[in-house]
Amino acid sequence: MRLSPVICGLCLSTCLSAGGWAADPTGTWSTEKGNAKIEIADCGGALCGRIVWLAQPNDPRTGAPLLDSKNRNEAKRQQPLVGVEIVKEMRPSGQPDRWTGRVYNPEDGGTYTAHITMKSDVALRLEGCMMVICSGETWTRAEPPTGSLPARSERKPASR
Repeated sequence: MRLSPVICGLCLSTCLSAGGWAADPTGTWSTEKGNAKIEIADCGGALCGRIVWLAQPNDPRTGAPLLDSKNRNEAKRQQPLVGVEIVKEMRPSGQPDRWTGRVYNPEDGGTYTAHITMKSDVALRLEGCMMVICSGETWTRAEPPTGSLPARSERKPASR
């Protein structure tokens, strides 16, 4: 018995859509608390991610944009948080649906070893580690915010 090319194509597409390929971490993600959206993209062969939206982007006392005030690099403390790259140099780890790199935490100004693990097409787990202690949260896929940041292709690569 011979299978037609149409039947073979349908079988192949069904197998692939059922999880035969790794989930794609690129896109816009909402943090676990829903107070920020992060855009993850391919940046020269590694994944990077920047803050593209904050539920409260301005300082309630001054009305000015929130700044990266705890950055350990003093020269960057005056930059607005929206636009800051927090996911850095994530590369495939050798395990399915997992990338390893670094994550910047603007709450304490530290940069940590990190992992992204895709839980599904719509959920990823980001964990940052300091020595052997790890902490993380699950992000969900989100709609990109409408806004003022330029498209990734219009931006300069982040400095390392």
